[in-house]
Amino acid sequence: MKNKPLNNMGLKILSIILALLLWMTVMIVSDYTVKVEIKDIPVTKKNIEVFDKLDKVYDVTSGDTVDIIVKGRRSIVSELKAEDFLAIADLSKMSITNTVQIDVCAKNQDIDNEISISCVDNTMTLNLETKKKEQFPVKVTTTGEPKSGFAVSNTEVLPNIVMIEGPESAINKITEVLVTVDVNNKSEDFKSVKKIKILDAYGEEITNEKIVMKQADAEAAVEINPVKSVPLEIKSVGQPLTGYAVNDIVCQSKEVVIVGDVDKLDKIDKIVVDNLSVNGLDEDVQTSVDLSKYIPEGVKLVSPIGEILVAIDIEPITDKYLPIVASDITLVNKNADYEYEILASNNLRIKLLGMEKILDEVSIEKLLPRIDCTNLVEGENQVDIKITDADGVSCEVLGNITINVTVKTGEEQKE
Repeated sequence: MKNKPLNNMGLKILSIILALLLWMTVMIVSDYTVKVEIKDIPVTKKNIEVFDKLDKVYDVTSGDTVDIIVKGRRSIVSELKAEDFLAIADLSKMSITNTVQIDVCAKNQDIDNEISISCVDNTMTLNLETKKKEQFPVKVTTTGEPKSGFAVSNTEVLPNIVMIEGPESAINKITEVLVTVDVNNKSEDFKSVKKIKILDAYGEEITNEKIVMKQADAEAAVEINPVKSVPLEIKSVGQPLTGYAVNDIVCQSKEVVIVGDVDKLDKIDKIVVDNLSVNGLDEDVQTSVDLSKYIPEGVKLVSPIGEILVAIDIEPITDKYLPIVASDITLVNKNADYEYEILASNNLRIKLLGMEKILDEVSIEKLLPRIDCTNLVEGENQVDIKITDADGVSCEVLGNITINVTVKTGEEQKE
């Protein structure tokens, strides 16, 4: 007999049904339910403007990312990654312990309906701080060296004040706000726009996303002018303690370098510190002098910058006596008609007061003791001896001297 398509139809249909059942059983068995951990899902923060109303700022101490356990059919769950999920923390629902619940769902709604999600830790913890606003001056610092013979004479910046807002603890760490400009090999004025930097007490730049500046950049204007070296002179005022004197003043630098317009530099031959007080000193002293206070208007210091050290050498005053004999005395302004004779001297001497090393150099020859005969009359005259001043020495003539004045005879006058 020939086979007919409809022969054994029941068996054929039963075979198909059994095959379908077998396929469905295999599929069900192979697509079993599994659990998968997915880590580091970024958490999106919602309603952050709530802290503006409270005048607060926040930092996330924990919960910037979240780990989840996903349960579902293997065919779905095995393909899921962190980017397939949306994690949200609604900051407007922060608790009194500064924590916020994190809610996680699949971005695809169909997938979300097929799985269950549980968080390993569904809490975001916040640290709240008072928001602080403060104005800071903007400074200009330079790097590099201008062309030889030139220096930076002045800098200006716009804006010269900026408002900075952020967490109080961060704002309190700010010690300097500046822009840095490269002046290497420059010999004329220029302008440059630079990023404003915020520094702490250690000179390190503060980077905090919670810190907000109204303006990120500033324009610095730099003036470059010629330089000139001039000597530095130190003058003291006042008197040391009785019995003491200034032996020497030694300065850290003997000259200073200044910068400015050529016409102003030409008028300056030296820098004088004219008010270094030595009042009441009885021992050596080191002190600092702020040279910027003695620089003429229109010019600035290049070096040394700021304060310099000055050493004041104080020595005790001692005394010394130099005896005077008649041969040491010179008679000046004598009248040609008179004879002059030194009759007597009673313990005649010169008392010297000064520092020992200076006194050692003083002699009768240097003091030039002399008597002015202009107003002497015939007979015995008590006279004063004059001497030449010696630097750093106080001199006093002690004792009496008498000069006898007589009229020359005719023969003597002829001679």
